[in-house]
Amino acid sequence: MLAHKYQHLLSSGHVTAEHEGASADSTLSQGEVAQGDAEQREQPMTGRSISRRGMLQAALGVTAAAGAGALLETRSNVARASSVFSERTPTRPAKAWGNWESLGGVLTSPADAVSWAPNRLDIFVVGTDKALWHNWWGGSRWGNWESLGGVLASPTDTVSWGPTRLDIFAIGSDSALWHHWHDGSAWGHWESLGGLNTTPPSAVSWGPDRLDIFAAGRDNALWHRAWDGSAWSGWSSLGGVLTSPPNVVSWGPNRLDVFVKGTDNGLWHQAWDGSAWSGWQSLGGVLTSLPNAVSLGPNLLNVFARGADNALWHLSWAGSAWSRWESLGGVLTSPPNTVSWGPYRLDIFAKGTDNALWQKYWDGSTWSGWQSLRGVLTSPPNAVSWGPYRLDVFAKGSDNALWHRWWG
Repeated sequence: MLAHKYQHLLSSGHVTAEHEGASADSTLSQGEVAQGDAEQREQPMTGRSISRRGMLQAALGVTAAAGAGALLETRSNVARASSVFSERTPTRPAKAWGNWESLGGVLTSPADAVSWAPNRLDIFVVGTDKALWHNWWGGSRWGNWESLGGVLASPTDTVSWGPTRLDIFAIGSDSALWHHWHDGSAWGHWESLGGLNTTPPSAVSWGPDRLDIFAAGRDNALWHRAWDGSAWSGWSSLGGVLTSPPNVVSWGPNRLDVFVKGTDNGLWHQAWDGSAWSGWQSLGGVLTSLPNAVSLGPNLLNVFARGADNALWHLSWAGSAWSRWESLGGVLTSPPNTVSWGPYRLDIFAKGTDNALWQKYWDGSTWSGWQSLRGVLTSPPNAVSWGPYRLDVFAKGSDNALWHRWWG
């Protein structure tokens, strides 16, 4: 059983109730914690002790009949398509997962991780004072927690459009969208971008000095605002009736694909092709989580969500038509989180019924089975890759500290 104990001193200062980038009282406190995993543990819901192999089958239901019990419905206008995946298999050198490590802090939100260069990681969380807190990996060691102030009412979404550039978005206590940034030499300040938002924001960049931000408004429609390099646009409504936060991805310059869950619990899609919005399109399915989309290249899309049977479900676009929904099995207790570290590679992470981290991956030709990476998670995981064959996964632990595990 892993039984690592860590103590992390966090910076302290003074915080105001204003949306300003000020120092803060160190409400992300230090902790001495022990979080680990066992070769054997009790099976969730039954209390029976099982092996890791047995837990893999029992807790996540990865059997030949894993997805057969509850099929996602599909809409008639969702066409069959050839698989988005190539049969090419990337060479995979011998790698291994590191142990879980505590990065300290006291989190009240999931972790938000981003990388703007090889061997660089920036992590953002909301602290107990509702301020934004930041920690980073500089290539050889972790920094100390620092407060970036603000009064946040949602998790953050961070995007980087170039080296040393970071743009962070969150909903404030006034329901407006708030923005903070790092320009490569210093932190800016909190600025209000207005709006009346009811979901966390989803941000994306399709090129240098370009930002597109989406959120649901009080009318439950999708609202959009953009930065073109010199000024912010006004808010514009893209319509629809959302029952989840939006998830946006870009597979090329001037291209945006936005996915949401609708009132019918189906997946809905709207795209920007460089000149106009497509309008809403139903992609069917029965979702019980927000969708999670990723692109492996131009005109390629993969969308994942938890289904009505709590299994992982997958839909893909191969450039001409949408595939049918397919079940990837498992029993998820969080939305999936997907990352790609190279062509033809996908890694999916979720929290299982045992509160451990579980992983499934596509290696270029086949899907792996579900694998337990253990731990005790109290938030959805967040994964990032800063280079080929490198994965870093973050989550809030049972002690409310930030925990980290890596592969590479």
